[in-house]
Amino acid sequence: MSEKPQIKTKMKIVELNPDVIKIPPIRVTSVWDPDEYEVFKASLEADGQGSAIICVKEGETYWLADGLHRLQEAKLKAWPKVTVAFKEGTIVDAMLRNLYMNRLRGKTKASEEVTLIRSLIEQHHLSMEDIQRRTGLSQDLIEQRESIGKALPEVQESLDQDQISLGVAYQLSRLPPGPGQLNLLMALLQHIPPMTTKQVQAIVDESLKIIASQVNNPPPPKPEIPIPTYTCSLCGQKWPEGEVIGKNVCLSCFGLAKDYIQELLKKRKEGKTPEQILAERAAEGAIAKLSQDSN
Repeated sequence: MSEKPQIKTKMKIVELNPDVIKIPPIRVTSVWDPDEYEVFKASLEADGQGSAIICVKEGETYWLADGLHRLQEAKLKAWPKVTVAFKEGTIVDAMLRNLYMNRLRGKTKASEEVTLIRSLIEQHHLSMEDIQRRTGLSQDLIEQRESIGKALPEVQESLDQDQISLGVAYQLSRLPPGPGQLNLLMALLQHIPPMTTKQVQAIVDESLKIIASQVNNPPPPKPEIPIPTYTCSLCGQKWPEGEVIGKNVCLSCFGLAKDYIQELLKKRKEGKTPEQILAERAAEGAIAKLSQDSN
């Protein structure tokens, strides 16, 4: 078990106007349901502020580390003063304290932790070892959040909405961000029952093998042969011969359904499992993106 960071200097107490306290632009905020928040507000009405708001003083600036809800309520109620416990430091110290204190409560948005850790690494140039030492969080957790921070926004939104677990979000983040990652996410959201992290890991492992194989051994270029075109009777646009069906109806007008069904039937005839099919679809999107970027 990792040790909690040690506070080496004793905190000082001061009474401040709530408006002078600055909130770091990137932070983690505890998530409360409406009933919990009503109880919290009632306790403020009955007992006052209660515990002190925690800040870090940088020069003449007091950066908020913990106590956002108390600060917000104090401003709404126009309290002239709030009790603040602080020690000297920087905005980075405030961000680190905010990260581990809210983490201890266990009710935070994962995407906020991801954004905060990425900011500490990329903007404030802290190493993962620095963050681990100064917050007490495990290296695995920090590396996981840092990786998820590079995933598509759709992955982080699904994580915040509890549609996928942290483990699944991390596995998705191992794929190159792009169509392949999004394809697999959409498939997972529709899968009943939900896949376990171990199942998703196996799919991503297989997909990464396919990507490596395709990138290292690209197929030879196909000779370009002129393809006759036909005018779609519905949209009026010209389409290559292979993209019209029936009585000159383009694939766009006919819809994607039949194409998907035919592909799925073909894969089943080849004896592939649904997991292998998902891995190939994820890899195809990623390879297409990598090929596009290289050109």
